[in-house]
Amino acid sequence: MIALISLPAYFVYSFWIYSIGIYLFRIKQKGLNLTRFKISFLFLIIYFTFFLILFAFIKVDTLFESAWAIGFVILHLIAIFCYLYCAYFNAKLLNSIEQTKNVGIKEILGDIFFILFFPLGVWFVQPRFNKIVKLQK
Repeated sequence: MIALISLPAYFVYSFWIYSIGIYLFRIKQKGLNLTRFKISFLFLIIYFTFFLILFAFIKVDTLFESAWAIGFVILHLIAIFCYLYCAYFNAKLLNSIEQTKNVGIKEILGDIFFILFFPLGVWFVQPRFNKIVKLQK
């Protein structure tokens, strides 16, 4: 039951990532796939919600002794990939708009790290995002 308490915080964080990605994509639409971003995001929301609800009501040790364990490992790996892709999408758009050119992976690794770790993302990425929003108005 305690796991369900983290669900609202997860939704706030997830929709922060989503809103940044959608807004930045409206400004610069070259080089990235919005559909892949939306599918990755949707998978994360569904998977994490299902994961927390499942673990709130089922004992973990009995679940991982069953044949379902390999399925959860595979789904978890897919969720990690989707999470990394959403962070990559936002970092690439943010840097491409700031630098007005296409950027490589070396230039966005720091921002990916900041986005993946929530408090750092808010402190370091959000002010840059706010600056872009002000310039667009």
